[in-house]
Amino acid sequence: MTYLIKSGSPAPDFTLPDQDENDVSLSDFRGGKRVLLAFYGMDFEPVSSADNQELSDMLDHFSAVDTRVLAIGVDSVESHRAWADATGFGHTLLSDRDGVVSRMFGVFQKELRTARRATVIIDRRGVVSYVHLAGAKEKRDCSHLIEIVKNIP
Repeated sequence: MTYLIKSGSPAPDFTLPDQDENDVSLSDFRGGKRVLLAFYGMDFEPVSSADNQELSDMLDHFSAVDTRVLAIGVDSVESHRAWADATGFGHTLLSDRDGVVSRMFGVFQKELRTARRATVIIDRRGVVSYVHLAGAKEKRDCSHLIEIVKNIP
C-alpha cells in the first residue's frame, strides 16, 4: 500500500507531458515559484471539471502570489487537449498516463486506475508544504488555497 506524501518531505521530481505535448518537470520551478499540484480523477468528469474550472478562474490570483498550478490526471495528452479546448482552461494539465507520479505522491487508486483528488503545495525549495486529500465530492476551495500559499516561503 502506498501512503500519501507528508508535509515536510522533499517533493519527488518528475517530468510529464502537458496538453500541448510539452514536457514539464517539477524541478523547473525549484528556486523560483511555488507549485500547486491538483491531482484529479478523470477528464470531463463533473467534479473534476468543476475543480479545474475554479483553478482556471483563479489562475491570476495564484500567479499574483508566485504560484504555478499544475493539474495532474491519468488521461492522455489528447484527452487533456480536447478537455482544455472544450472548457477554455488556462492552466497546465499534465498527463500521468501510467499513474507513475500519482503513485510517487501516494494518491493513485489502483482499483479505479485514477488519481485520488488531492492538493499538494510545494515551496520554492522543493519541499512539500501542504497536503489535502479531498472527499469524493468535496470541492477544492481555491480562495483558501491562495491564503495558504501566501504563508509558504
